[in-house]
Order: sequence, then structure tokens, then C-alpha cells
Amino acid sequence: MTPLSELIKQMGIKKIPFVDEHKAAKKRWLKEQAPLFARVCENKPATNPVLHLL
Repeated sequence: MTPLSELIKQMGIKKIPFVDEHKAAKKRWLKEQAPLFARVCENKPATNPVLHLL
């Protein structure tokens, strides 16, 4: 599990009906965005990762 997927799981993203109904889109989004999220977190370690979701 990637840091991005762990973070959105902790935030309760599955409770959002759209996300629950479009599991393939969520999976595709996570696959595409996880590398960028990881790089951003590495480059800005002092910033809370939740703030990088904006």
C-alpha cells in the first residue's frame, strides 16, 4: 500500500458514495498519483502530508 492510499484510507474516502461506486477510477487515480505524491513528500518533509493533497 502506498503512502497516498494509506492516507486517503485514514481520511475515510470510502464513505464518499462516488468513490465507492467508481472503484476502478479510484484505483487508476491512485496508481497515477502515488509517484507524484511520494516525490512531493520527499521534497517537503517538514510539511504534513495531508496538506499535499490539496
